[in-house]
Amino acid sequence: MEEMKGLKTRTYDKNGALVMEAVGATPHALPFSEVYTSLQTGLIDSVMTSTPTAVDAKFWEVLKYYEPLNITIATNMVTVNLKAFQKLPKDQQNALLKIGREMEKEMWANVPKLDKAQEAISNKNGIVTVAASKKLIADLEKITENIRADWLKTAPPEGKKIYDDFLKKVKR
Repeated sequence: MEEMKGLKTRTYDKNGALVMEAVGATPHALPFSEVYTSLQTGLIDSVMTSTPTAVDAKFWEVLKYYEPLNITIATNMVTVNLKAFQKLPKDQQNALLKIGREMEKEMWANVPKLDKAQEAISNKNGIVTVAASKKLIADLEKITENIRADWLKTAPPEGKKIYDDFLKKVKR
């Protein structure tokens, strides 16, 4: 973790900021539209992001290295106003729920492939992928375990269930 001390890192949520603080880095909450120029000007020198986002932003123009840590996960969801959903005929409600389950399975199956493909695009354009040391991964696991434990203390029961379901999906 020594190599992370002093980094000025763009984070996108509270948990990412907690991780960066725990390793001695300085988290910066920036709108994504400001990340590229902030990297360019030195306001920040690193960013927590996904490989598709790094490709979309052409981060190879402003960064040299990519170190996959897998310490955070972004989730995406489609939300529907409950009252509006309940007004739909039952067959439409069921169709929406069915397609949602199908899309979830498809995403779990395809995201790892997409990640590797996007990493390859970054590499082709000059980003060097650096494997994190086993010690760094172990240290980060401990930090993130503590952050998760703190969150679980205050999470509502349904949040804990969602978390447990997530752990099963990622086989932890």
